[in-house]
Amino acid sequence: MVSARGLVLWAALGAVAACTGANPDYDPDAASAICTGGQRRCGAAGPEVCAQQASGGYDWAQDFCPAGGRCDNGHCAAPAGATACVRNADCGAQVCVVFVSGAGLGRFCAPATGSIIGGGACQTSSDCLSGLCQKQATGGALCYTACAEAGDCNGGRTCQQADVTITGVRGTIQGCMK
Repeated sequence: MVSARGLVLWAALGAVAACTGANPDYDPDAASAICTGGQRRCGAAGPEVCAQQASGGYDWAQDFCPAGGRCDNGHCAAPAGATACVRNADCGAQVCVVFVSGAGLGRFCAPATGSIIGGGACQTSSDCLSGLCQKQATGGALCYTACAEAGDCNGGRTCQQADVTITGVRGTIQGCMK
């Protein structure tokens, strides 16, 4: 049997422990947050980036990496032992592909990714042999072709510097552009 004094004690403890108002610092989604936006990691299928989902929360999403690429610290790096290149002619049966190299970007010989040749219209990077669908200053997007000089380009394109981002690393590379 609980005495009157015990009931008063329980009531006092309940009042102290109860919430008295909304807590502006409480975020019910924070405890279930999977990752932080922009964070990178290597998943089972290659590079992954933490991206905002339609629901508003964040979760891991596959980031594109051309054929033969490998994941290194969440970025798409060249295949082990790949040869550096400046144009497709340097690669024999492979193509010159842009990968993350150190803190910047580099071009290396790798297997073809898609089926559209350099200079062909593309929607996504997976469409292109080079694994890079590049927006053009004149509008639209074309599959990337590595170049060292104008003679490496066809279809009225010229060899010029292009600003690209590969798995979160932004850099300037030479490519055939319109």
